[in-house]
Amino acid sequence: MIKKVLVTGGAGFIGSHTVDSLLKLGYQVRIVDNLCAPVHAQPVLPAYIPSECEFVFGDVTQRDVLEKALQGVDAVIHLAAYQDYLPYFAQFFHTNTVGTALLYEVIIEKRLPIQKVVIASSQAVYGEAKYLRADGIVQYPKLRAESQLQIGQWDLFDHETGLPLYPVWTDETHVQPHNQYALS
Repeated sequence: MIKKVLVTGGAGFIGSHTVDSLLKLGYQVRIVDNLCAPVHAQPVLPAYIPSECEFVFGDVTQRDVLEKALQGVDAVIHLAAYQDYLPYFAQFFHTNTVGTALLYEVIIEKRLPIQKVVIASSQAVYGEAKYLRADGIVQYPKLRAESQLQIGQWDLFDHETGLPLYPVWTDETHVQPHNQYALS
């Protein structure tokens, strides 16, 4: 039976709401977060973190931090990720990919009795949604041109015909990440 849950990145936007939901459901919650920019202006525990949570300050890419944070928990919701619009490619990869691999590595190496690990991704992985041209041909559009965005034109148009594209339900079989955050 799952009683205590570790939420990595639990002080972030999605993480903090996840923490609130877990507490309402009666779980004990531990958070690990490094409180770094750009999500946090200062490395200070935000006032919105409930006092009944245990907080571990640290980075998911640090083995000793993960070993401490994983002790005594039954499940992990892994939401820690580096996100920014600046080209810190190594930072994206290190935090988002290596941090996730290290989480599993510590669980296996220490033979921790973790019952469940939930890994969250981002809609950024998918890029633009699926669209149809007027003739019914499916398109996955490229990024909007900067000139288009500067004039406030948000709609998508077919690059060949110039005709509008119409959004349709998009399944998860096609990915089109447009930046390093989405790739990682």
